[in-house]
Order: sequence, then structure tokens, then C-alpha cells
Amino acid sequence: MMLNWRKTRALLARYKIPLITSPVVTKKTEVDSFLAHHKRIVLKLYSPKASHKTEQHLVFTDLCSKQEVHRAFLALVLSQKKFGGDIVCQPHLDGIELIIGGIDDATFGPVVMAGSGGIYAESLHDVAFRLAPLSVSQSKQLVKRTRAYALVTSARNKQLDANTLYEALSRVSQLIAGERIAELDINPFVVSKNGAFALDARIIMKEDQAR
Repeated sequence: MMLNWRKTRALLARYKIPLITSPVVTKKTEVDSFLAHHKRIVLKLYSPKASHKTEQHLVFTDLCSKQEVHRAFLALVLSQKKFGGDIVCQPHLDGIELIIGGIDDATFGPVVMAGSGGIYAESLHDVAFRLAPLSVSQSKQLVKRTRAYALVTSARNKQLDANTLYEALSRVSQLIAGERIAELDINPFVVSKNGAFALDARIIMKEDQAR
């Protein structure tokens, strides 16, 4: 069973995995208030019935004006009638996009994963796996096995908060090992000069754990 946004957010918080500010909004006035505190925002619909938000047009990024925000909010309200779920508002964050997560493998048990993320994660095929749980140093070694490591640590990106990435990956591995979830994807996990945060997450619980 895929968790809804509120349960997903609570589970990430329990393991201290950094999540960007992501309030649930139900009114245009709430979105207007959020926009007033951020230059650019993102609106998305989070529903267990819609796991591929980009392909299903359930994510609107780089919104700067009330007109753009209201148009996006109305579209998501209409989609919400079909898929249910929560409309979530987030500040726009520039940085290097990764995917981190893992599975409870039938043969090997809890396995953690990291690699290049974003909307092209599936086509890049740049991920590495390791048995969970991982220490922070082991998490860094896992990222080193991917092309994403060169981006995060390049001289041009020396101000990026890579250490928070390794710490978050270690905590994700603890979540996977501790909760025995079926599948977890955090995509994207963005590493920026202002910190590193999960922007989206999909958690599928094993049936015996979902009850």
C-alpha cells in the first residue's frame, strides 16, 4: 500500500530525513500566502493513485505570479476529483537532483539505492545499491559509485551541501531496515548551497506493515 502524503511526511520526519517545507493547501488564499514568502513555488498533487506526477501533469514548477499559481491550483483541484490526495505547496529549489531510496528484497533483505535523479532518473540508469543499513561514510561510498558524485563534489559546486546528502542517505537506509517497507523512492533529493532536501517521496508498505 502506498502511503498518503501526511503519513509519508510523518515517516520521513521520524527518521529525521530533511524534507523541504511542504504544507498541504486547500484554498487559493493559502497558496497566495505561501507565494508571498517565496519568489518561486511548486504545486503538486500527491495521491497514492498517481505515482507518476510528471507524466500525469500533476506537478507545476517555477510558478512566480498569482495568475500562474491560480491556474495551476485550479488544474490540481480538478485532478484531485479524479485521484483524491492532497495538494502540496513547496518553494522552488535549484540544485543537483538525485534519487535515493531502496527496497526490501526477497533474497537480500533491505537494500538502499542512490544515483542521478529528477525526471530523467529512469532513462539515465545511474544508480548503485548496497545492503542496508549504512553509516554516513558508507553512504558517501555508495554515492561515489554513481556519476552523481562528480556533480555534487565538483569545484564548480563546492558550495553544495554534500554532507547532508550522505547523512540523509544513511537515515533512509535505517528507515528501510527498521520499517521493512516494500519500496521507497525519494526523487528528487536536491543538493543545493542552501541545504539538501527531499522534494518528493513515494513509500509503499508491505501489506503486513500497512495495517
